[in-house]
Amino acid sequence: MCMEVNMSNTGTNLVKLLVRGMVGLVILWTMLLLGLTGFTFALAGGLVTALSWIPVVYPEIAQLTVYIDGAYVLVDPVILVFLLVFIGIVFLTLGLAFIALTVTIGKKAVIWDKRIGGYIDKTFVPNSDSRLVQLERLASLQERGFISEEEFRQEKENLLAN
Repeated sequence: MCMEVNMSNTGTNLVKLLVRGMVGLVILWTMLLLGLTGFTFALAGGLVTALSWIPVVYPEIAQLTVYIDGAYVLVDPVILVFLLVFIGIVFLTLGLAFIALTVTIGKKAVIWDKRIGGYIDKTFVPNSDSRLVQLERLASLQERGFISEEEFRQEKENLLAN
């Protein structure tokens, strides 16, 4: 029993694997960094918002003074609460935006992968009409004994003449 292996696409498959692997690695690291950043922002925003009640309940802890017109003025704790809630909401929004961007990149990565594979196939896989493919077929036929040396030379000359 003889098993024939088609090696004509091996180089193309290796190139495809290498390119897709490198692009995939870049996308993976980008998604990881964006996802962690988003999670961190969202966590920080949630914590700041959740702890924004502290200046009202414990005003002695959150005494903030501002220098206005040559005097220090104590800031009302309610203003601090609003400021903390605003900062928390901004952080939450940024975190959710980073997470949404991560998900979008993940969905687009599938489309990019298909495009890369298609581009490599178009660029590196010779079509069946190319001279190289036809010469390889002739050589294979001659090696397996289907055509003689003379027939091989004659077909090769005809192919190269065109």
